[in-house]
Formats: sequence, C-alpha cells, structure tokens
Amino acid sequence: MNSKLFILGLIFALIAVASAFSTRDLTSSSYLFEEDSFEMDIQSTYTVRSGDTLSGIAGRYGCSVSQLVSLNGIANANLIYVGQVLTLCGGGSSPPPAPSPSGGATYTVRSGDNLSSIASRYGCSVSQLVSLNGIANANLIYVGQVLKLCGGGSGPTPPPTPSPGGTCTSFSDAGWNYISSTLFGNGLTGTHRSHINSILAQAKANGVTSCTQVAYILGTVLRETGTMTPVREAFWTSEAWRQANLRYYPYYGRGYVQLTWQSNYQKAGNILGLGNQLVNNPDMALDQNIAAKVLVIGMRDGWFTGVGLSNYINGSTTDYYNARRIVNGLDHAELIAGYARNFEAGLRR
Repeated sequence: MNSKLFILGLIFALIAVASAFSTRDLTSSSYLFEEDSFEMDIQSTYTVRSGDTLSGIAGRYGCSVSQLVSLNGIANANLIYVGQVLTLCGGGSSPPPAPSPSGGATYTVRSGDNLSSIASRYGCSVSQLVSLNGIANANLIYVGQVLKLCGGGSGPTPPPTPSPGGTCTSFSDAGWNYISSTLFGNGLTGTHRSHINSILAQAKANGVTSCTQVAYILGTVLRETGTMTPVREAFWTSEAWRQANLRYYPYYGRGYVQLTWQSNYQKAGNILGLGNQLVNNPDMALDQNIAAKVLVIGMRDGWFTGVGLSNYINGSTTDYYNARRIVNGLDHAELIAGYARNFEAGLRR
C-alpha cells in the first residue's frame, strides 16, 4: 500500500514539474515574440510619403527639425521629397495615430499639415495663426499641436473657385503679399520673385495669359521644385548616384519640370531653336530662361504626356485637379490644385 502511494506521489510530482517547465517555456516564448515585435517597430530611418513635412516627421518621431536637418544634411528644411530616406534621431519610434481635426475655435495638427495650408483652409493668414498661438517659427508645427483659429474657426473656408476668365501677366504688390502669406509662410524671397517673373514673362511671350492657366503653371512649379528654381532630378543625391541609377543618364530630369530622355532634349532644342545644344550640354535645361520656355511651351502644347493646358483649363472650364495629367498622372493633384487656387487669387489682386 505504501509503495503504491509512493509511486502515485512520484507520478504527481513529475507531472507538476513538467507542467511548471511547460508553463515557463510558453511564457518565455511569448515574451520573446513580444520583444521581437517591439524591436521591429523601432525605426532608425523613415521614407518620406506624400503629404509629409519635416516638422510633421519630427513631431511624430520625437525629434526636432534641426536634428533631422543635421542628421540628413538637408539644405532646405522646407524641401523634402517622396521616397527620400531620412535618418531619425535616437532610433525613432512608432508614430501615434493622427488625431482628427477638432471643431469649434481650435484645430489639431495632423500629419502633412503646414501652417499655410491650415491658414488657407480656415480663412486665416499665417501671421494671424502665428500671433494667436505664440508660434516662434512659422515653419515648425507638430502633429497633435492644438491651434487657435481666427474668427472662431467654425469650419474650413472653401478655397476660391477658379474663374475661367481674365488675363494675368504679373503680380501687384497685394498679390505678392498674398502668395507670400498663403504659399511661402511669409518667406517669399527675391529669388522666388525672379523665377516667378521669368515664368510670367515666358508665359506672356508664348500667348499663355489666362489667369487660370498661368496660376496652374506656377502651382506645378512649386510642387515640382519646392523652391521655384530649376532643379536636377533627385538633386539631394549625387551625380554618381544619378549615373548609377537613372537609365536615361545623362539625360535625367532638369528644369522647372523634369525634361528627361535624349529624344526629348533633342525635341526641346529643335523647337526652341537651339538645335543640338541641349543634347550636347543638357545642363542648359537648368538655365532660368530656357527652363521657363520648356515649362510654358511644354505644358501649353502637351510635350510631357500628350495633353496640354487647354484640355483642362480653357474659356469655359477650369479643372485644376485633372490638369495634373499634363505632367504626371494624378500625382499630388489636389495639392497642386490648392497651390494654383492661391496663385490665381494672388494674380487677381
């Protein structure tokens, strides 16, 4: 009897030990899985997506804009590009979900916002928002930041409706001030003005004087370059990178809009009366006046995709959204439409 009890006791003891080891193994396995998952969420880099701004990325990942600028050798904190890979400070962390906009007299900043776009949506000026919220740097706002709105902020003010009529060939002082506030964070420079004036001059010289067509051209340039100056394709990289990665090298994109492939450099040279000069020296496409001619005539005549300005913007129709098809499908179509509306409003002042 005692021996049976002993055997039974031994069996129960073995079962208990096995159970303990089994539980410990399961717990250990679960912990390792959670740890691995956590480590996978940690990011040391971030790839720029549509709508991102440097201040928005900084806010999401617990950095400052100056840290991101320093870590990534960024020359212009207002100019980043979709697909650009940024090194994050401190390894980064997963971004919180973007808050929804608040109602009433405040607005909660979301991913992709900037002060000028919020001001435009809510019928404010950038300077009003800066004053109301005690903002030290108009280019630096953060996801989750709650901003007071001017005039109560009952809801977004619709952007001005494009009007097909009218001729616009220059900006008045009031117009310059308007676009400086709505599109450049009150930072419009002499360089911006110089390049805008070159584009306006070429538009006038080539018969593109419709307020809406001119506004859309300027909106396109702001999106394509960020600086209103002619740029090289992927200019934040090196010439060695372009040579290794762009199959049409050395005829990669240059200008206010990207002129690519040797055949297109030859076509543009022929039309502009330059013969083989653009093919022999493709950097000529970065010249301010040549770039303006390529931009205006190319968008007018449909060089880039086969459709031109009059397909979407003419005497009876202004379709700023689908006009993006003139250059590049519908990439950033709504963003450029918003730029064009503000340029148009400035041109009409």
